[in-house]
Amino acid sequence: MSIIGMMSIINALDRYMTSTLSAIGGNVFWIQKYPAVQMGRLDRKYRLRKDLKIAHAEAISRRATLIATVSVELYEWGQQIKYKDKATNPNIMLYGGDQWWADVNGLNISEGRALTPEDIYHRRNVAIIGADVVDKLFPFTYPVGEAIQVQGVRYEVVGVTEKRGNMLGQSQDGFVVIPYTTFTKYFGEKRSIGIAVKARNVEVLPEAIDEVVAILRNARKVPPGNENDFEIVTADSVMDTLRNLTGFVFVAAVVICAISLVVGGIGIMNIMLVSVTERTREIGIRKAVGAKNHHILAQFMTEAIGICLFGGIIGVVLGGGRRGTHRSSAEITAGNTGLVNYLGGLFFSLDRRCFWYLSRHESRPAQSHRSSAIRVDLLSSAYKLFISAVTVIKVTQLIKGSTCQKAMDEAIALDLKRVENSPGGILF
Repeated sequence: MSIIGMMSIINALDRYMTSTLSAIGGNVFWIQKYPAVQMGRLDRKYRLRKDLKIAHAEAISRRATLIATVSVELYEWGQQIKYKDKATNPNIMLYGGDQWWADVNGLNISEGRALTPEDIYHRRNVAIIGADVVDKLFPFTYPVGEAIQVQGVRYEVVGVTEKRGNMLGQSQDGFVVIPYTTFTKYFGEKRSIGIAVKARNVEVLPEAIDEVVAILRNARKVPPGNENDFEIVTADSVMDTLRNLTGFVFVAAVVICAISLVVGGIGIMNIMLVSVTERTREIGIRKAVGAKNHHILAQFMTEAIGICLFGGIIGVVLGGGRRGTHRSSAEITAGNTGLVNYLGGLFFSLDRRCFWYLSRHESRPAQSHRSSAIRVDLLSSAYKLFISAVTVIKVTQLIKGSTCQKAMDEAIALDLKRVENSPGGILF
């Protein structure tokens, strides 16, 4: 179950990242001061790099011939957004962008409009907000045209973006975008910016990257032969880095789960050993009526294999989880627990009555003993497998939070009371 669950998570993450980057477009790349993925302490060579400035984005826009758009991005994390008597948590990302910001980041405007060149030029106090901010501040109000506050400064809401959902447990809709010129007016210019570049098409992307690299090296006066003092991030590089990280996670999960399988195998071995010890009377009856060693071995091996297979099926069901809009078979089974409880109680009742009936006829001749033992053996094995199934389903039911838990317990309690009052006892 652990391996399947880990594979499901990794595959879901891979599909989500692929769809997200596809929505942005394969002809978009980003320029930034630091690497896209950082592990451990940041290397000194990255810390000593010069900041990327708006002048660098303007140089790319003027001189590059293979690009369609250039977008500037600044950000300040941990902002609290206020509207009248309502306020968000202080975990909102405040972006400074331009008229191309939504396009290069794969965002669609669902209400209102995007930023305009006039907003940038005149440093207007206007904002585009994400779906989380709308849900928190405007649950019953149309947000476009309303005024929000960030650090005491008022901004008019001119647009709302479509909801994107969560990624790795983090919301992607908790943000506010204002013109980058307005951003620098209130938060200062002494910071490195991010630059998003959209090539004319996917076919010219490598040439566009080379062209932009040459322009930036010239603008930042990087000596010939030295490596770039900035990072170029593409969708393919992000996916490669992600696959490398998830690959290590998967290998570690396989090793841990292999240990779990060994421990589980030892557990099954002990269970079967106890089962053999407790069923010596049954084994003796079978050997007395002619059963060979290989018959008894086949019985216990069948039970062990059946338990392993049943546990594997439950592991697949629970590990697979919910996919898309369809319910998993574990959820369907847990949803029908009332029926399972009824059938379990009925089977328990019939099974115990059969054993009670067989125990009343132990004084019959050898042929009758042979028939009875075989019937006892078959009913015993079937009963144990069924009780194992009901037990796993009950555990699944508890995990899912179901409230139907009494039907089978009541049936078992009633049946045990009846059997205790019977004169023949139970042969099991």
